[in-house]
Amino acid sequence: MIQLKADHTVTGELQGTWRKAGDARVQLTLGGIAYDGVFIDNGMNLPSDM
Repeated sequence: MIQLKADHTVTGELQGTWRKAGDARVQLTLGGIAYDGVFIDNGMNLPSDM
């Protein structure tokens, strides 16, 4: 599991940085490799301690 922090860092099992591009696009840079993705609302309400 990873967490996207407000300071645009990625922590957890992988470390790196992230940036939002537009309304729903995201770019993660993990281990020097850039990954493009999309934020979606899956309707799940996960516990805050996960």
